[in-house]
Amino acid sequence: MLARLRPRFGWGTLIAVAVAVVLWRSGLLLPFKPPTDMRVVYEADRTGKLRQVEAPSVPPTAPLRIKEPRLLLQHAQALRLTPLQRRRIERIAVQWEREQAQWLERLRAEQERAERQIQSRRGEPVPYTAVRQSLEGYSDLSQAYASARKASWERALEQLSAQQRADLEKLLHQR
Repeated sequence: MLARLRPRFGWGTLIAVAVAVVLWRSGLLLPFKPPTDMRVVYEADRTGKLRQVEAPSVPPTAPLRIKEPRLLLQHAQALRLTPLQRRRIERIAVQWEREQAQWLERLRAEQERAERQIQSRRGEPVPYTAVRQSLEGYSDLSQAYASARKASWERALEQLSAQQRADLEKLLHQR
């Protein structure tokens, strides 16, 4: 009985050990470590054709800040806003926030309309052109919203002196 439980080493065992040693030495038996950055980056040439590049040609910039009138009030002390400037910018900010609420409601409604339109196909594949057409209204509305936000920002900037604008540029590019 004990004779049957005794391990036997033969050619199969030697081959298995040799293969394991080769795999271990080659690094294939090490745990998988994914590369840190698996993005594929494309860049358009002068003709508009995309080509793959190793890294983006534009250096990374500071995080995007949404330029709205409240941003000026957040930096009121650094910009040395006068009480009159603060009141005017506050008025512009309140007006923009009311207008923004209306824009966001319209955007939400348009998004729901587009989703209903796409879902109305009930499991059928949705062609790209149909998706694009259903999102055109949202896209147009989104661009109009961006223009309105920019206009409110420019109205608020008009309240600043040239020096305050220069200080603001420095503040925005610091972070």
